[in-house]
Amino acid sequence: MKWLHNNKGLTLVELLVAMSVLVILTIAFTAFFGQNITSISESGQKSKATAEAEKKLERLHHSMDDYDSDPEYVSSENVLTKNPNRDRNFSVDQVTYVDGEIQGYKVTVVVFYKNGERHVTMTSFIEGGT
Repeated sequence: MKWLHNNKGLTLVELLVAMSVLVILTIAFTAFFGQNITSISESGQKSKATAEAEKKLERLHHSMDDYDSDPEYVSSENVLTKNPNRDRNFSVDQVTYVDGEIQGYKVTVVVFYKNGERHVTMTSFIEGGT
């Protein structure tokens, strides 16, 4: 029971080792959580872009009238080119399937996110007169 009455305290070496271990653990946890927060943020941006693309496709499914006057409309060749004034493009190609029996539009919507570095692309067929 001699050690209960030992009033020496911690040595400088013990204190430095304990602080070093604490610093290493803090850095490891910070790096781990920082990477997860970045990943969560990017997933949120991608989900938002996907929702915007779905919303645009839904509007076009309701009406294809005057789609070519929409400011987001571009040719198929330019659909993946980001316009500095907007974050979304769509293109429309008139198509006919099954020996001319099904006519409609192949619509491609592209929504850019992460300052235009990434994008979500959705394509759908909208039946209608061509």
